[in-house]
Amino acid sequence: MAARNLSPLTIALAFTKAWASNDLALAASFVDEDIVFEGPATQECAGAALYLDDLAKLAEGVTNVQVLAAFGDAHKAVVMYNLNKAHLGTQSCAKCLTVANGKIRHDKLVFISARAAA
Repeated sequence: MAARNLSPLTIALAFTKAWASNDLALAASFVDEDIVFEGPATQECAGAALYLDDLAKLAEGVTNVQVLAAFGDAHKAVVMYNLNKAHLGTQSCAKCLTVANGKIRHDKLVFISARAAA
């Protein structure tokens, strides 16, 4: 089934599983060329090349991603998860992904970690 026929929630979960398992080619297949990212480390970045480069850096050293909750509607999906990395420990994250025509067009990330809270 083509991604454009999948719900935003299905796309968001497949995307999360792909990058968390370091399958960046599959993750890239869900990303729109003109994606816009907003996150704590980057005010805003645009474009698939930069986004995927940053995603590859994030995926390095991931030991586990545990999805805590996920929901979506016809245009957006929110995925909350615990991200475990060897050198950072556990970070609780939430992504709000906006999807159009089967591709992620906007990604807003928020997170907290024990280190950030200390």
